[in-house]
Amino acid sequence: MKMQVFFKATIGERGAPSGNAPTVPAMLFALLVLLIVIKLLWGYWERDLTFGDTSSYFQHAVQWHQNGEVNIVWSPLYTAYFGSWLSVTENADVATLLHRVGLILVSTGLVAWLGWLTLPRVLALLLVAWWIVLPIHYDTLYEVHLFGALPLLVMTVVSFLASEKWKWPLLLGIALVSTILIRNEYVLAVGVLAALAVVDAYKRRSVSFPEMRSAGLRYGVVLLAVGLLVAYFYSVSYVKGPAIREASAPKHTLNMCQVYAFGYQQRHVDWVGSPWTECSSLMRVKFGAPHPTLREMIVSNPGEVAEHFLWNLSLTRAGMEVLLFNATSAHDNPDYPPVLVSPVLPTVLLVITFMINVGGAIVIFRKSPAQYSEIRKKLAIMSPLLLAGVIMAAAVILTQRPRPSYLLGVGVLYMWVVSIMLSTFMARFKKLDILWAAILAIALILLMPTYRSLSLPSKAGSLALIYNELRPQASRLCQSPGALGIGEYASEINNYMCSPYRFGPQGGRSNLIALGSFSADQLSSPENLVNALATAGVDALVIDPFLMLKNQGLQGCAELRDALLKSGWQQLAYSVERNGRCIAAYAK
Repeated sequence: MKMQVFFKATIGERGAPSGNAPTVPAMLFALLVLLIVIKLLWGYWERDLTFGDTSSYFQHAVQWHQNGEVNIVWSPLYTAYFGSWLSVTENADVATLLHRVGLILVSTGLVAWLGWLTLPRVLALLLVAWWIVLPIHYDTLYEVHLFGALPLLVMTVVSFLASEKWKWPLLLGIALVSTILIRNEYVLAVGVLAALAVVDAYKRRSVSFPEMRSAGLRYGVVLLAVGLLVAYFYSVSYVKGPAIREASAPKHTLNMCQVYAFGYQQRHVDWVGSPWTECSSLMRVKFGAPHPTLREMIVSNPGEVAEHFLWNLSLTRAGMEVLLFNATSAHDNPDYPPVLVSPVLPTVLLVITFMINVGGAIVIFRKSPAQYSEIRKKLAIMSPLLLAGVIMAAAVILTQRPRPSYLLGVGVLYMWVVSIMLSTFMARFKKLDILWAAILAIALILLMPTYRSLSLPSKAGSLALIYNELRPQASRLCQSPGALGIGEYASEINNYMCSPYRFGPQGGRSNLIALGSFSADQLSSPENLVNALATAGVDALVIDPFLMLKNQGLQGCAELRDALLKSGWQQLAYSVERNGRCIAAYAK
């Protein structure tokens, strides 16, 4: 009952059924959505352990799990969520999968809720189907990007559920929390929403003093809740005070270094350095410093920054196509990893969505006001978030690039607009809405492919295989006094396997040596590798399935094992795959 008072404008007030319990159609809609999700994710447990950034966030997740601590600079709300799954299982492979599935279910639920509140049933199901089916959503490269879209999705639902009195305080509160504890670009949403809230208050300037006091109390309650939440995370952060600025600066400058270098390499193919590890030399040439801030880049070389911005803008069409349809017709990649290129179709689909938006707008604002008043009302309710989303997207596109995983929430807003505009052409078919929705749901459940049947890059790796094979020996590998030598997935194996020991009571390993850094001569024979390991102070070693393939001079798994055992190494793990490759671990 208290919740009904808090959300005074309930679903019923927005044109859908109200009451204390979900209606049968609502429960049926939710069940259909759940069945579609289950069908799509069947076999999802075969997904490889996420590499790259997620393994770095896993270190913070471990600190939350073991010590209740966060790094307030690095998305602490996300790492607390990630770390909470380690209370279910301390297996990094399983915990990472579970936290990803949780994000998929929550985001799908929010998209479905938004569709249920605002759209005809068949269009609501189409919106959910679009969200569920595209790999850019359920198989996005890093889970933190999916988590970063949740605040915008939550705000869309709040916009339609909360009363007019509570809407602005709640939206501002969510945006503030998101800015501080999730993603910094939400500060732009804070600015937009604050400005619109001031305009809304100005329009109501004739209200009485008691109403103004009540409004102030509502803002005060929300801001107090935000302050308490932020204060709590600050109190458990192991980075405090001036150290926050020191930790934040490299996060921004390294990011600008890498994104500029990646775009520069796309524009100048003669620059063959690595954007990830060699960008500082390029930045020194172009901007006079290895890691300048964006402001310093603009001051020192505005023309080069303008070229960077214009290049990013030129990728926008490709970025939108990948965001909305998981493929592009453009030749230039708007993302960092390769994207699916499909001739013509993505561009045709994008043009169709533009035409639907334009046609719908003409119908809504030129036809009978009464007939389309409900649609105009819904657009007005969503307009603050649409404006905030456009401004956030513009900032991301200009400074970073139109990377689809950075724009997942904005993609939902765009497809919602397409859906609401499409509903203007469905007035005469309202009686068939439920029937169409049922047919669509059944078709999706029957015809939609499962994850297991799809050929996706996330199924092709061996990181989970290596991790699970070595996990029983993690204590010995991670707590030896010398360095740990790893070939493929060096930082990922180190982060996933050794983080629980690094932050434990006995401390842990921080000295990691990637075998790929050894010279060709050191990797030319088993004996040379053994000598190189001794010289480098390596006393724990991981052999991955790719080491022999990349270095033919090592001869084979058995030959390298014999050389190591002959030199006094102890075998901790050894397994040979059907293709002759092996996973092994040794310690001095």
